[in-house]
Amino acid sequence: MYLAAELDHLAVVRLLLEAEADKNAASQDGTTALMAAARHSHLEVVRLLLEAGADKTAAKQDGATVLMATAFNGHLEVVRLLLEAGADKNAARQDGATALMAAAFNGHLEVVRLLLEAGADKNAAEANEATALMAAAFNGHLEVVQVLLEAGADKNAVSRHRAATALIVGACWS
Repeated sequence: MYLAAELDHLAVVRLLLEAEADKNAASQDGTTALMAAARHSHLEVVRLLLEAGADKTAAKQDGATVLMATAFNGHLEVVRLLLEAGADKNAARQDGATALMAAAFNGHLEVVRLLLEAGADKNAAEANEATALMAAAFNGHLEVVQVLLEAGADKNAVSRHRAATALIVGACWS
């Protein structure tokens, strides 16, 4: 099912589900069919898997969830569908990174807005205490920085890496 979902073979996924194939079977690293379809923005396959009860909270070995991978890749409509299905907007990988951080890092403005509207923690920090605001500043994503500031992200949070704030990160490393 994983390969059919990854390759957007909707009819094959449907047939496998009807044959009661394990919708939550995972590859060695923990990637499920839902994760594979979502990271490639195969919206109809994602919808079908969610309707069939695929686990929207499953995580890979590193703790990354389907929502994180989808936000990282900027697939707005899939992110919306996952949030509507109840995906945890604040789930974090083992290093503390969240879907909001992933979207901010890559400058996916509309995904950042959607996650904030859904109540994602704008001040969550990963293991080095870096935040979504720092990630956006680091990569020079001006509009994302603006949206995070307007949402009340802590502009004075300090990461352990070089004791940097978003201003220092944005000025020095972008």
